[in-house]
Amino acid sequence: MHNHGNGITSWVAAAVVIAVLIVMIRWTTPGEPAAPAEDMISEEVMEEVVLEEVPSTPVAEAPAATMAPASKAPTPAPTAVVKTTPVPQPKPVVTKSPAPVATVAASEKLAAAPSLSPITEAVNTWAKCWSEQDVSCYLAAYSAEFAPASGASLESWKASRTKKVSAPASITVKLGPLELIESRESQVTVKFEQTYQSSTYADKSLKTLVLANEAGAWKIVQETSTGLP
Repeated sequence: MHNHGNGITSWVAAAVVIAVLIVMIRWTTPGEPAAPAEDMISEEVMEEVVLEEVPSTPVAEAPAATMAPASKAPTPAPTAVVKTTPVPQPKPVVTKSPAPVATVAASEKLAAAPSLSPITEAVNTWAKCWSEQDVSCYLAAYSAEFAPASGASLESWKASRTKKVSAPASITVKLGPLELIESRESQVTVKFEQTYQSSTYADKSLKTLVLANEAGAWKIVQETSTGLP
């Protein structure tokens, strides 16, 4: 650095001398005194000298700003897929409906009967024989298979009924309308209100008779009574 500075100084001094000489020659004219050497040095020359004397320090170029690469947007984390196990639906409980119970309306029961007229006629004949106190006719209304409600034998029952039918001075038996309760094959069940009055006793009851068709004739096989007020 020292040697470089001495070279520059010598060069500047030489340049100043040359400049001074040039100015003196340019401005020296006949009849005018020569201007002082210091005044002849133009400002331009001085500026050149100053510029030459002060070495310019190279300004280090700032490194070009480098753009940082744009940061990539964070990749969203994958959404966890939750597998849902379908809840099994309960199977519908199938309840079996009970088998319908066959019910027979009164009209169907009547239609199922072979004919209500012979049955009504048989019941009315039985009541008429009882009212007339005709024991043979009265007992003829009953089947040989008749089972007394009391549990007595048929012969014992016949002997008891013979006394009760013939003993009173008078008997009156009145029947209400017959109601067909059941009809199957050759057997029917009828129900009706019965009013009984004799010279010694009177009552009103709900009578139920089961009759069977025996060789074309309807005979009583069962007889039950329920007292009515």
